[in-house]
Amino acid sequence: MFLIVFCFFFLILSTYFLNKGTSTSQPSFQSLNLEMKLEDSMQGLHGLDKLLLKEKTIIVFWATWCDPCIDELQNFMPLMSKISEKGYGLVFINYDGKENLKKTEAFLKTVDPTIATQNYFDFNGAVLGELGISSLPTSLIVDKSGKIQRVISGPLEENLL
Repeated sequence: MFLIVFCFFFLILSTYFLNKGTSTSQPSFQSLNLEMKLEDSMQGLHGLDKLLLKEKTIIVFWATWCDPCIDELQNFMPLMSKISEKGYGLVFINYDGKENLKKTEAFLKTVDPTIATQNYFDFNGAVLGELGISSLPTSLIVDKSGKIQRVISGPLEENLL
């Protein structure tokens, strides 16, 4: 009996200490590195500092292989007016990889043109990796200086703005 109780407490304590300080999809940062570069569809490089044009910007991380991402982007029109009303800027960052560029661009033609014109690519996953984002879709609300105001894991919804 003593051995069973001991093993039970050992399991609980080891689980606690192994998981202490970890999070599932929350980025491990307080501010964005504004020097990180993203590509556009013409393979031009853009620093994040050049994309944060408004006082607050929503950055949506997505991929075509992510079904919730596709659903979110296909139904994004109703959110556009709310985002505009609040004065937020909007940036989309795709994480499909360069080998899927044609597939991504074909998908972008099927959604709101604003998404296509505000879309950038993290071809090698460097931005996602540096930010510690491990699930898609994930959206960040950041201020002009790059300070993170809010992290939203999962599809962006009106009540989360």
